[in-house]
Amino acid sequence: MKSIPKNLFTLCSALLVCTLLLSSCQDMAAETTAAGTTASAPASTTTASVTTTVPSTTEPDAPSTEPETGDAPVTGEVAKDCFAIFAEGLAEVGKSITVSRELTAEELATVEAFVVSEDVRAVLSAAWYEPFYRPEDVHLYEILYADPTNVISEEEAVLLKGDPQWVSDWSRMTTDEIKSMAKQYLGIEVTQAMLDAMLEEQVYIEGEVTDDGAVYLAEYDAYYRHHTDAGGMYPSDITGWLTADGKLLLHMISLGGDEDHVLALLCPTQDGYHIEAVQWADEESVTDAPVTGEVAKDCYAIFAEGLAEVGKSVTVSRELTAEELDSVKAFASLPDVRLVYGAAYKSFYLPEDISLYELLYASNIQTEVPDNPYQNDGSMMTVARIREVVRNYLGIEVTQDMLDQLVADGAEYHPDTDAYGFAHTDAGGFYPAEEMHGYLTADGKLVVHMQAIGDKDHVLALLCPIQDGYLIEAARWIDRTLATDCEVVPN
Repeated sequence: MKSIPKNLFTLCSALLVCTLLLSSCQDMAAETTAAGTTASAPASTTTASVTTTVPSTTEPDAPSTEPETGDAPVTGEVAKDCFAIFAEGLAEVGKSITVSRELTAEELATVEAFVVSEDVRAVLSAAWYEPFYRPEDVHLYEILYADPTNVISEEEAVLLKGDPQWVSDWSRMTTDEIKSMAKQYLGIEVTQAMLDAMLEEQVYIEGEVTDDGAVYLAEYDAYYRHHTDAGGMYPSDITGWLTADGKLLLHMISLGGDEDHVLALLCPTQDGYHIEAVQWADEESVTDAPVTGEVAKDCYAIFAEGLAEVGKSVTVSRELTAEELDSVKAFASLPDVRLVYGAAYKSFYLPEDISLYELLYASNIQTEVPDNPYQNDGSMMTVARIREVVRNYLGIEVTQDMLDQLVADGAEYHPDTDAYGFAHTDAGGFYPAEEMHGYLTADGKLVVHMQAIGDKDHVLALLCPIQDGYLIEAARWIDRTLATDCEVVPN
């Protein structure tokens, strides 16, 4: 058995260095065996500023790994593939990117507000079927698809389908709306040729035509596309870098069934940004691609950084014995403990920072409240139950401020039963997989690593032993896509 490092942060640093060395070796091997172009990914951490180049050549520059403070940034081998795809496309139109630094928190907040707007999401979605590396190459037909579906008039339905009942599930944009969107968010003037191309567009899936072109009605000067899909993308986990020429390189995850990676190049304007290029990367082709630098670190490193934010550090003494591990597993299987671990979907590093809203959500369908107004579509817990769970497994008393925050987060208070609840149809909750790992710390606490059955997310917890069990001091969920390089136990 390999020895366990004394300090968890020392362990994290060692793991990061190993990841970088492994990434470098894999890059060298890829040069001699692969015919494709590879580009180095911009490194991302919360503390270090990094300069690297996303080149248009077949031999990438190595990213700088010299941090200003903290640990060296980690790029992750497959993250390079994600950015390399984008870099190769940009190279086709003579573009290359030199990354100077990460976006500041203020810059990132501004760009996040920009990309979540409805029209911008439509433009980003337009690259789903085919990327564009120049604004004028955007597929207006895909922008039309991503535009929210509309209910059209019966007159329009007759003109389009010959039947007044076909009024639902249409994407509809007037010529002025298309031109206005393109000018505001792409910085281009839409030509008649671009509009005409929408009428001839065909979408091929697995070699077969699945969708014909748009339909134009001169009476309304509008373009139509009939479909029942939701369309559009919903960006998540947005990270970004400033380039040497003042543009922004963004990486996002598209929420929904696919969770594809989306890369975008933005040029700041006086009142926002122009979108210069967008590339979607299929989830399956970049499964191991970290969203940010921290993701390439293993689970323990991420957990340690969160603990450090509240002044905590963990020194690992040894692995748990089989008997100790059995005790931890039995504890994790308790229904109320699963509620607390489920509440850690919103991480907490101090017991008093637990989200009671997430605790309630994790309770799923509670039948203990006799007159549950949500029936089978919501969660409901009495104040007494909430206080009991928190007292027994977190060792703190629920304050009125915590209950008030529960309402602020969206729950409803029912005075007749002295209970809180809200409607939802999701399953909620946490169900630990059989495999579990843990370590005893120098001060007698336990660091435990678990994995959730179903979505396979990773859960880290810090436990303090008491006479009849444990108190949960901190817990964090780590999305499976952010922990693909995690080896479950440090080595």
